[in-house]
Formats: sequence, structure tokens, C-alpha cells
Amino acid sequence: MRPLSELQFDYPKKLGERGIAICPGFLTEPELEALNKEITDLLERPSINGAISGIFHTRGYDHREVLFPASSIHSINLLELALDVRDLFVREQPELASQNLKLTNLEIFSEEGNREPLFWHTDNRNGMVRAMIYLTGGEDRSGKFQFMVGTHKRDYYVEHKLTDDQIKKLSHTIFDCSGAPGALMLFDSVGFHAKKVCIENRRTIMIEFQPEGAAYKKSNIVFSSFNLSDRVMKNIEFLDNGFQVDGSTHGLDHYIKNPPALPVRLAVQALWFSIRVRLKVAVTESRLYGFFRKNELLKKIKRVFFKPTLPHPPNA
Repeated sequence: MRPLSELQFDYPKKLGERGIAICPGFLTEPELEALNKEITDLLERPSINGAISGIFHTRGYDHREVLFPASSIHSINLLELALDVRDLFVREQPELASQNLKLTNLEIFSEEGNREPLFWHTDNRNGMVRAMIYLTGGEDRSGKFQFMVGTHKRDYYVEHKLTDDQIKKLSHTIFDCSGAPGALMLFDSVGFHAKKVCIENRRTIMIEFQPEGAAYKKSNIVFSSFNLSDRVMKNIEFLDNGFQVDGSTHGLDHYIKNPPALPVRLAVQALWFSIRVRLKVAVTESRLYGFFRKNELLKKIKRVFFKPTLPHPPNA
């Protein structure tokens, strides 16, 4: 990854004022190529029978995500990537330093064929900040992110979704977050945000942080020994996010506890795979049974025609 000192945002040091900041070229071309290849391999198949690969959502369009991304992705250490993002949040909005930000969610999404834009809304979680990295897409037909500049500092309450009248009144604040693959967006999700249609493929890494002690839901960050670099170990407290095993779910945890039904095509493939495995096991067991029966017969022949020579009794 590039040194943080080389990374420049479109509006330097204005994240706290605007609520959104974009850094082009956060990921290098070699990093993008390796990541996308790995993600393609993981999302080729659903996670079935112990395989750590993809989660396929049944939503009328192609929507997948990587299961346990920090542990599954090896071309880049996603926990170090999350630390870089946290440090950039603090650099661009210094007052966040006192909040001791904790990593509370990490997901990798792939979406395609979705003709419905995501409506304008707020997450209403004060202090929670998010980052999104385009791996593919990010344009008008591939899920371009949109943000209403400054609305994270509003002095009125909106439950979740904006009305048409509210959108019209705030239309002058709309900022289209165009970006080539590799671009990073930092934003305050209390601000109003939306997403354009995603007819063409869009892949994103989504990273979320909450202040220490925040009462909102958090995800259980699953990682492996591969992730425990010296830098991660020195900052290990950023993973101590206060996750509670209380039955509530957030991010990827929801789909681990409540896996979505497979799309019909994949369900048929999974059934056919299961049938093939069972047939293979049956054939193997049949061959083994025949093999052992054959050996038993050979043993009987040996006992009849080749009686073993008894040893001479020892001298008295």
C-alpha cells in the first residue's frame, strides 16, 4: 500500500465540515488486480459444506459478498488496510482522535443487474463513520455513491428515509462520488446518502468504525493468524469493539445466523453437487466392499492350500 503521506483527498482537512471526502488511487493497480482475482475466485461458488467462499443473496439481481473477508483474503492484509483507513479518518478530521475508533464492520460486496437505486436515507448513528473503496464500478450505471454535503451536521431529525420534498429542497447539496477503481471514500453516515442503479458490476470494500463505548450494534470481526502482523498487534485494541453475543446481528453476522436462500440456479447446482458426491461415495464404498471381500477369499485359499509350517519345539 502507498504511504499515507502520499495520499491526497479532493477537499483536504474538510471531512468534518463536508461529511464526505474522496481519495483517488488509494489502492494501487497491482493491489487491485490481485484483490479482484481473489474475490472472483471466492464469489464463483456459494459457501456450502464448510467451504469459505461467497454468500449469495436472493434479491432479484446478482448480489454477493465474501464470507469472513479478513480471513479469506490473502493478497492484502485487510486489518492493516483498516488501520490505514482509521489513520486517514483521524488525519482528515483530527477531532476523531479522541474517540478511539474501533473496527465494527468489514464487508466486501459485489452487485450487478440492480435497476433500483438505493433511496436517500440516514443511518442515524452519531459518531459512526464509514469508508468505501471502489474495486470495480462507481459510475452512473454501476452503483455510484451519492452524499448530501453538510447534512451530517443538520439540526433536525429524520427517522431514516427522506421524502421527495426533502430531497428537492436539498438537491443543491448532492455530491456524486465518482471514482475509478481504487478510490477511497470517507463519510459520516448520519449525513444523507444514496446509491445509483447498479446494472453493471460494482465491487466495494466497506469498513465501519464506531467510537469506543458506542451503544450501536457491532459485527464480530473474524480474522486469522495471517492478519496478526507487527502493526496489527501494536494496535490490537482497535479490534476490541464491544461485540456482544446477545442474539442481535450487524453486517455479515446477520447472514451467518440467517443464511439467505440460494437463487434457484445455484440451488439446483448445489443439489446436483450433493447427488454427485453421494454417488461417488456409494461407488467408492462398493469398490472397497468388493476389494475386502476379494481379500477374504484369498486368505481362505491360502489357509487351505498353503498351511503354515509349525516351528520345531524347543529342546527340552
